[in-house]
Amino acid sequence: RPLPSGRMTPREALLFGIACCALGLLALLAFVNELSMWLALAIIVTYIFIYTPLKVRTSFNTLAGAIPGALPPVVGWAAASDNVDYHALVMFAILFFWQIPHFWSIAWLYRDDYAAGGMKMLSTMDKDGGMMARQIALWSLPLLLVSLLPTKVGLSGEMYTQCALPLAVAFTCFAFVLLIRHTRGVVRGFFFASIAYLPLLFAIMLLDKVR
Repeated sequence: RPLPSGRMTPREALLFGIACCALGLLALLAFVNELSMWLALAIIVTYIFIYTPLKVRTSFNTLAGAIPGALPPVVGWAAASDNVDYHALVMFAILFFWQIPHFWSIAWLYRDDYAAGGMKMLSTMDKDGGMMARQIALWSLPLLLVSLLPTKVGLSGEMYTQCALPLAVAFTCFAFVLLIRHTRGVVRGFFFASIAYLPLLFAIMLLDKVR
């Protein structure tokens, strides 16, 4: 990280960030389509001007951050098809609901670092981790439901549901295990499970895509 390490000044970081954003947006406009450019701009605006300030103001900043975090596949869909339909919204929903338990497990594991950095997270106010465990379990339920939507909307076939259902149920059960035992080791295991969940789900979706 060049800023904390002092290898880059805040001014240099700002100019570099502006240049990267501008070049990326121009590339989308010139070589892809206007819709993908506007969606990418929405990611930049919501991340920088909404999510980032909320990090030090409210413990629910993760919910705001999940919006720009879930938009990249929508940009990709728009780039490929020049429209945003319910297929893209399903992809958005999966990414959105996956991020909540994933990042709250990170917040629990690194709560001391977040507290030292002045970040307001649920984990910094939760001494024993019980509240975090309840939130992770709660948000795993809508993730289970939206993970089954690709077959319903015609993105994937029946094989997807047959594979995604046990995967989603297993992940949700792991989330509920945290209600009983939320030690660092168990939370760390859940964190790695969340990392594996998303690529596995998308791999199944790709293998059983509807042509």
